[in-house]
This record gives sequence, structure tokens and C-alpha cells, in this order.
Amino acid sequence: MFSQYVAPKTEAARLQKRYRTHRDSLFVCLERTDVEPTNNGSERDLRPSVIHRKVIGGFRSAWGAEASAIRTSLLATARKQGQNLLDAFLAIAGPSPLQAIPARV
Repeated sequence: MFSQYVAPKTEAARLQKRYRTHRDSLFVCLERTDVEPTNNGSERDLRPSVIHRKVIGGFRSAWGAEASAIRTSLLATARKQGQNLLDAFLAIAGPSPLQAIPARV
């Protein structure tokens, strides 16, 4: 399928080279039942972030956008793995600094 000659330096040649390079990764869904043939799951994971960005008109800073992306990725991964969301945050962030405050008697 990928062995036919295509003239070099054309868009088709670049595509053919890319297919040859990534051949082993192209149809994983045919060999493994746990891999979906589409990226719909990823698209659904991105949807709330896209809606949020459109409603508020973007983020005020690059830091805010990056923090939101990390939080969204963490929550989506935890949900897909069946983890408790709070436990997933604590695994990344560690214990609350408020725990260091002695209790009042």
C-alpha cells in the first residue's frame, strides 16, 4: 500500500513519508479492543474548556490558561481511570498547608 513511488517534494510525498514513519501506530484500534478508532473521547474532554474559554473570552494570562489546562487534564484523566477527583488532586499537590496549623483547644 505504501510502496508505490510518489514524486519527491510534493505534498503527497510528505504524506507518504509520514505514513511510513508512523505505520505501526496508525491502526492500533484494529489490534486492541481498548483503543477507540476515533478521538471522540478526547474531543469530549476538551469541550468544557472550549465553552469556558468562549464564554469568558479567553484567559487574562498565560499562567491562568496553563493552570486551567493542567487542572482539566488532571480531572479528565482521573475520571477515565475511575479515581476519586480529590485524591487525584492531593496526589499531585500534596497535603493542605492548613493541616500544619494546630487545632484550637
